[in-house]
Amino acid sequence: VTRNSPSFSPRLASCATAPVWMMAGTVVAQDDDWDFHAVPSKRLALASVEFGDGVLIAVQCQAAELNVIIGGVPGSDSSIRSVLVTRADGRSRRVVLSAVEGSSLFRSRNARDARFLRGSGQTAITSVPGDAPPFRMDIALPSQATGVNNVLTSCGYALDDDRDFLTDVSDRLVSTPALEMAPFARTYTTVRVELSCLVSEGRLTACRSDHERPSAPEVGLATARLANGYRLSLKNGANADGGVLEIVVTGNRIYR
Repeated sequence: VTRNSPSFSPRLASCATAPVWMMAGTVVAQDDDWDFHAVPSKRLALASVEFGDGVLIAVQCQAAELNVIIGGVPGSDSSIRSVLVTRADGRSRRVVLSAVEGSSLFRSRNARDARFLRGSGQTAITSVPGDAPPFRMDIALPSQATGVNNVLTSCGYALDDDRDFLTDVSDRLVSTPALEMAPFARTYTTVRVELSCLVSEGRLTACRSDHERPSAPEVGLATARLANGYRLSLKNGANADGGVLEIVVTGNRIYR
C-alpha cells in the first residue's frame, strides 16, 4: 500500500475527546518520517502515516493517554482482534487491538507496540493464523521515527526498554492475572499502573512498573512488589517460562 500525502483525516478524531484535525496546532510532514501534529493547549501529540484504501497507522498521546491506532483492519464478530506485525528486519510482534466505537479503527494502548512500529521499511500486518476473516496489509514505514518518539515522550514513556525484545506470552494464559493495586494516598483518586513481569516456573517474577497514570512511582513500585509470586493459569501444555507479560492494574480506592 502506497503512502498518501498527509491529510489528517477526521476518522482519527473518534480516538480523542475532540475533533483534533479541526484544531489549530503545529503540523510537521516529512517524506522520511512520520507526520507529526501537536496541539499543546489540548495536551495532544500525534504521529501518523496514511496510506490508500483506508490504511493508516497513528500513535497518539492525549491528556497523558497513549493510543496506537490502526486503520484498514477488517472487523470481526469480536471487538478484540489480534494481528501479527512483521518488520523488514524479520522481527514479529503480536498486537492485541480493540475496536474504536463508532469507527472502523482499531487501537492498542501498549507503548511496546508503538516502539515496535518504529522499525522502518516494508512491514506486513496480517491476521493471526486461525482468525477470521484472514487479511494481509503490506506497507512501507518511514526510515525515521522522530514523530513517534515525540509522542512517547509527551506521554511519559521510555524510548527504549530491554523487555521489548522478550517473547510476549499472553496468548498462553487461560485468564488474565487478577492483580491487586497497592494502597495509595489521598493525593490520587485513580491510578493506572502498567506492569511488566517475567515468568518463571509458572509464576510472575521481577515485576516492575513501566508507567503510571498519573505519575505515581511509589504506587507503581508497591504494586509491582505485590504481583511477584502470583501463580498463572496456563493453557494445557503451555510453557511461558522466560517470557514477559504486560498487565494493567487500576484502582480508584482512597486510603487515609
